[in-house]
Amino acid sequence: MTSYHDLEIVPPKPQGVDRDFPGPCVKTDYAPGEKAAFQAVRQRLDRPLQVCGIAPLQPQERHDPASYEADLLAVVAQHTERFTTFDASHGPLLRKYANQIVADAMHEPARKGELREVRTTDRSGREITEYVGSKKSWMQHFEGPTMLGTFYVNGQPQRV
Repeated sequence: MTSYHDLEIVPPKPQGVDRDFPGPCVKTDYAPGEKAAFQAVRQRLDRPLQVCGIAPLQPQERHDPASYEADLLAVVAQHTERFTTFDASHGPLLRKYANQIVADAMHEPARKGELREVRTTDRSGREITEYVGSKKSWMQHFEGPTMLGTFYVNGQPQRV
């Protein structure tokens, strides 16, 4: 059983490039349409980042949208089973396997027997909370011991 002290404390994830944590060299001037491209990358990778407990940085001066995506995918890939050896230098390869990396990262809580919270905001501004992972992680506390017995239906014993 996990104690309170074993839990990893992760700050809430702001949703959006502007509200992410700043890094050492935050990008302040964007080319026309570039900010929307950064936002699209961030929005697409928001769920796996939250599931893995990653607090991403804002785009840095060295980033273009493709390298920003490669950096985020490299961090997410560390939480998968098959892609842990990938890093940001494998940019084109990371983008080729992006869907598989994201899908594998979304299964991390289930592999660990945990339940993780994912917060999203819909178009009307409502905050939606979903949970990803193993239902057994919280249901096991409410289950009773397994019991074997014989039940009779219409006078006939039924095997359980």
